[in-house]
Amino acid sequence: MDDYTGSLHPQHKMLMNAESYATIESEMVFCRFCWNAGSQDPPRKEVKDAIADCKNARIGVIVITGDNKNTTEAICRNIGLFDQNENLSSKSFLGRDFMKLSQVE
Repeated sequence: MDDYTGSLHPQHKMLMNAESYATIESEMVFCRFCWNAGSQDPPRKEVKDAIADCKNARIGVIVITGDNKNTTEAICRNIGLFDQNENLSSKSFLGRDFMKLSQVE
């Protein structure tokens, strides 16, 4: 088989077992890195109004990202979700850090 075909693939069970990840991800070869430096999709026009509506309704918004946290926070400031000097320790999370929080947190 030339491609991954779900449960029919011979290595499917290994891929579904989290304990196999270290083995799967070892001895990998970095082939290529592409980066479109300086490009960013502009936010949709209605985003700033929607954020203002949430703030007026006292809806608390948090951000969970799998990307770079600093970049995400900069974008959130740009669209008005976060204020420039706001403490973001309880409002902005990497996904892996958010998953570690307790129910109370």
